Amino acid sequence: MLFKSTLTDPGLHAMAVNAIMLSIVVNLADRGVTMTQTPLEILSDRITNAHTRIQQEHADINPVVGVNRQMRASGIPADAITIDCLRTNRRILIILHDHAPDLVRYQFGQRNTDPEVDFEAMKMHKVSEQQLYEWMVQTFS
Repeated sequence: MLFKSTLTDPGLHAMAVNAIMLSIVVNLADRGVTMTQTPLEILSDRITNAHTRIQQEHADINPVVGVNRQMRASGIPADAITIDCLRTNRRILIILHDHAPDLVRYQFGQRNTDPEVDFEAMKMHKVSEQQLYEWMVQTFS
């Protein structure tokens, strides 16, 4: 049991449980996580913010972002996100597996070649807007 109340009044017990749950939700929200967002939605928001900064600060890069759900359609429980630079022909490929929602697998490559077998991995909370921005600048400049 995670929580054992010593309160004998059921009303006070319910209030205490609600306060604890609210505290957990607020703590997660402070870390940028909400209970309703999927890993794909969380990462998409971060990519959108990084993309906006890139467009403001590096007009020559102009990345194109896409979400590919063909893996899921083929029975693989994962989504792919591509961030492409048409000028340099480079790509950042990100894979989000359902069985590891706290991990982001990524690879830097070329748009016109198949991805390598091995991917790097990073915890979701470390793949911040700033991290994505830096990947785009370093990969596409």
